[in-house]
Amino acid sequence: AYQSNYQEGKSFETLAGIYSDDPGSRDNGGELTINRTEFDPAFVTAAYKLKDGEISPLVKSNFG
Repeated sequence: AYQSNYQEGKSFETLAGIYSDDPGSRDNGGELTINRTEFDPAFVTAAYKLKDGEISPLVKSNFG
């Protein structure tokens, strides 16, 4: 769904508002500020490996 919508010209911000289950970022255009002490270590490790604009594969954490 994401790829076909992206190809139709919809922005990531729009898609985050439509499809995201995360209340912390859904209403903020998909943007999430990562604090190393407040998130699951698996998520923090994956997030800090990314360069600007990169998207990680799915991350399994203690929360799902």
